[in-house]
Amino acid sequence: MHFAKKTRGAWRSVKYLGRYLKRPPVAASQLRHYRGGAVVHQYYDHRTQQHKRQKISQEEMLQRYVSHIPARHFKMVRYYGFLANRKRGTLLPKVYDALEMTVREKPKRPRFAVLMKGFLGTDPYQCILCKGRLRFAGAVAGDHATKLLSDRLHRMAKKRWLQIPALDKCA
Repeated sequence: MHFAKKTRGAWRSVKYLGRYLKRPPVAASQLRHYRGGAVVHQYYDHRTQQHKRQKISQEEMLQRYVSHIPARHFKMVRYYGFLANRKRGTLLPKVYDALEMTVREKPKRPRFAVLMKGFLGTDPYQCILCKGRLRFAGAVAGDHATKLLSDRLHRMAKKRWLQIPALDKCA
Protein backbone atom coordinates (compact mmCIF):
# COMPACT_ATOMS: atom_id res chain seq x y z
CA MET A 1 0.00 0.00 0.00
CA HIS A 2 1.22 3.50 -0.84
CA PHE A 3 0.75 6.38 1.63
CA ALA A 4 1.48 9.68 -0.08
CA LYS A 5 1.61 13.14 1.40
CA LYS A 6 -1.65 15.00 1.66
CA THR A 7 -2.16 17.14 -1.43
CA ARG A 8 -2.53 20.90 -1.06
CA GLY A 9 -5.94 22.11 -2.14
CA ALA A 10 -8.89 20.08 -3.32
CA TRP A 11 -9.06 21.90 -6.67
CA ARG A 12 -5.71 20.46 -7.78
CA SER A 13 -6.91 16.99 -6.88
CA VAL A 14 -10.14 17.51 -8.78
CA LYS A 15 -8.26 18.76 -11.86
CA TYR A 16 -5.90 15.81 -11.76
CA LEU A 17 -8.79 13.44 -11.17
CA GLY A 18 -10.47 14.84 -14.28
CA ARG A 19 -7.39 14.02 -16.33
CA TYR A 20 -6.95 10.66 -14.65
CA LEU A 21 -10.53 9.47 -15.09
CA LYS A 22 -9.98 8.86 -18.77
CA ARG A 23 -8.71 5.53 -17.49
CA PRO A 24 -10.11 5.13 -13.99
CA PRO A 25 -8.95 2.63 -11.37
CA VAL A 26 -12.48 1.18 -11.32
CA ALA A 27 -14.10 0.54 -14.68
CA ALA A 28 -17.56 1.97 -15.28
CA SER A 29 -18.79 -1.54 -16.04
CA GLN A 30 -17.93 -2.53 -12.46
CA LEU A 31 -20.10 0.20 -10.93
CA ARG A 32 -23.51 -1.32 -10.31
CA HIS A 33 -25.63 1.15 -8.37
CA TYR A 34 -25.58 4.59 -6.75
CA ARG A 35 -28.25 5.90 -4.40
CA GLY A 36 -28.27 8.23 -1.42
CA GLY A 37 -24.51 8.49 -1.01
CA ALA A 38 -23.83 4.76 -1.33
CA VAL A 39 -21.99 3.16 -4.24
CA VAL A 40 -22.28 -0.52 -5.12
CA HIS A 41 -19.48 -1.94 -7.23
CA GLN A 42 -18.52 -5.41 -8.34
CA TYR A 43 -15.02 -6.85 -8.16
CA TYR A 44 -13.23 -10.16 -8.52
CA ASP A 45 -11.76 -11.57 -5.31
CA HIS A 46 -8.62 -13.49 -6.23
CA ARG A 47 -8.46 -15.25 -2.86
CA THR A 48 -11.88 -16.87 -3.15
CA GLN A 49 -11.95 -16.66 -6.96
CA GLN A 50 -15.48 -15.31 -6.96
CA HIS A 51 -17.16 -12.12 -8.11
CA LYS A 52 -18.33 -10.05 -5.16
CA ARG A 53 -20.34 -6.88 -4.66
CA GLN A 54 -19.38 -4.23 -2.17
CA LYS A 55 -21.40 -1.28 -0.89
CA ILE A 56 -19.35 1.72 0.22
CA SER A 57 -20.04 5.38 0.89
CA GLN A 58 -19.29 8.00 -1.72
CA GLU A 59 -16.62 9.48 0.56
CA GLU A 60 -14.86 6.11 0.73
CA MET A 61 -15.11 5.77 -3.06
CA LEU A 62 -13.54 9.22 -3.55
CA GLN A 63 -10.77 8.36 -1.07
CA ARG A 64 -10.01 5.25 -3.09
CA TYR A 65 -9.86 7.29 -6.29
CA VAL A 66 -7.65 9.95 -4.70
CA SER A 67 -5.26 7.30 -3.41
CA HIS A 68 -4.35 6.56 -7.05
CA ILE A 69 -3.21 10.13 -7.69
CA PRO A 70 0.59 10.19 -7.69
CA ALA A 71 2.56 12.83 -5.81
CA ARG A 72 3.48 16.08 -7.52
CA HIS A 73 6.32 15.70 -10.05
CA PHE A 74 6.14 11.90 -9.75
CA LYS A 75 7.40 10.46 -13.02
CA MET A 76 5.44 7.54 -14.35
CA VAL A 77 8.00 5.83 -16.57
CA ARG A 78 6.92 2.96 -18.74
CA TYR A 79 10.13 2.33 -20.66
CA TYR A 80 13.66 3.40 -19.81
CA GLY A 81 17.17 2.64 -21.01
CA PHE A 82 17.42 1.45 -24.61
CA LEU A 83 13.61 1.03 -24.74
CA ALA A 84 12.92 4.69 -23.88
CA ASN A 85 11.05 6.51 -26.61
CA ARG A 86 13.87 8.98 -27.13
CA LYS A 87 16.62 6.35 -27.46
CA ARG A 88 14.85 3.36 -28.99
CA GLY A 89 15.49 4.30 -32.62
CA THR A 90 19.26 4.64 -32.18
CA LEU A 91 20.06 2.11 -29.44
CA LEU A 92 17.78 -0.81 -30.29
CA PRO A 93 19.60 -1.69 -33.55
CA LYS A 94 22.88 -1.69 -31.59
CA VAL A 95 21.37 -4.05 -29.01
CA TYR A 96 20.24 -6.38 -31.81
CA ASP A 97 23.75 -6.31 -33.28
CA ALA A 98 25.37 -7.02 -29.91
CA LEU A 99 23.04 -9.97 -29.31
CA GLU A 100 23.41 -11.14 -32.94
CA MET A 101 19.68 -11.04 -33.47
CA THR A 102 17.77 -10.20 -36.61
CA VAL A 103 15.16 -7.49 -36.54
CA ARG A 104 11.67 -8.81 -37.08
CA GLU A 105 9.93 -6.93 -39.84
CA LYS A 106 6.41 -5.72 -39.32
CA PRO A 107 3.86 -7.64 -41.36
CA LYS A 108 2.36 -5.60 -44.17
CA ARG A 109 -1.18 -4.49 -43.58
CA PRO A 110 -3.67 -5.73 -46.17
CA ARG A 111 -4.77 -3.08 -48.62
CA PHE A 112 -8.31 -1.94 -49.36
CA ALA A 113 -8.82 -4.19 -52.39
CA VAL A 114 -7.64 -7.32 -50.56
CA LEU A 115 -9.95 -6.62 -47.64
CA MET A 116 -12.91 -5.99 -49.96
CA LYS A 117 -12.19 -9.17 -51.91
CA GLY A 118 -12.04 -11.21 -48.73
CA PHE A 119 -15.14 -9.63 -47.18
CA LEU A 120 -17.45 -9.18 -50.17
CA GLY A 121 -15.92 -11.62 -52.62
CA THR A 122 -15.69 -8.98 -55.38
CA ASP A 123 -12.78 -6.96 -56.69
CA PRO A 124 -13.53 -3.25 -56.17
CA TYR A 125 -11.19 -2.35 -59.04
CA GLN A 126 -12.95 -4.53 -61.61
CA CYS A 127 -15.41 -2.93 -64.03
CA ILE A 128 -18.89 -4.43 -63.74
CA LEU A 129 -19.52 -3.96 -67.47
CA CYS A 130 -16.40 -5.21 -69.24
CA LYS A 131 -14.54 -6.92 -66.35
CA GLY A 132 -11.51 -4.73 -67.12
CA ARG A 133 -9.25 -3.13 -64.53
CA LEU A 134 -10.45 0.28 -63.27
CA ARG A 135 -8.02 3.10 -62.74
CA PHE A 136 -8.42 6.28 -60.73
CA ALA A 137 -9.22 9.21 -63.02
CA GLY A 138 -10.07 11.93 -60.52
CA ALA A 139 -12.28 13.00 -57.67
CA VAL A 140 -15.11 15.48 -57.70
CA ALA A 141 -16.08 16.94 -54.35
CA GLY A 142 -19.16 18.86 -53.37
CA ASP A 143 -21.79 17.31 -55.65
CA HIS A 144 -24.44 14.85 -54.55
CA ALA A 145 -23.97 11.24 -55.66
CA THR A 146 -27.11 11.25 -57.85
CA LYS A 147 -25.87 14.32 -59.74
CA LEU A 148 -22.45 12.74 -60.23
CA LEU A 149 -24.03 9.56 -61.58
CA SER A 150 -26.36 11.42 -63.93
CA ASP A 151 -23.43 13.51 -65.25
CA ARG A 152 -21.46 10.32 -65.80
CA LEU A 153 -24.35 8.71 -67.68
CA HIS A 154 -24.66 11.78 -69.95
CA ARG A 155 -20.93 11.67 -70.72
CA MET A 156 -21.15 7.94 -71.47
CA ALA A 157 -24.11 8.51 -73.81
CA LYS A 158 -22.24 11.31 -75.57
CA LYS A 159 -19.16 9.12 -76.05
CA ARG A 160 -21.32 6.34 -77.46
CA TRP A 161 -23.00 8.82 -79.80
CA LEU A 162 -19.59 9.96 -81.05
CA GLN A 163 -18.68 6.26 -81.45
CA ILE A 164 -15.12 6.51 -80.31
CA PRO A 165 -13.79 2.97 -80.91
CA ALA A 166 -11.45 2.92 -77.89
CA LEU A 167 -14.23 4.00 -75.57
CA ASP A 168 -16.94 1.82 -77.11
CA LYS A 169 -16.09 -1.15 -74.93
CA CYS A 170 -16.28 0.60 -71.56
CA ALA A 171 -16.83 4.21 -70.62
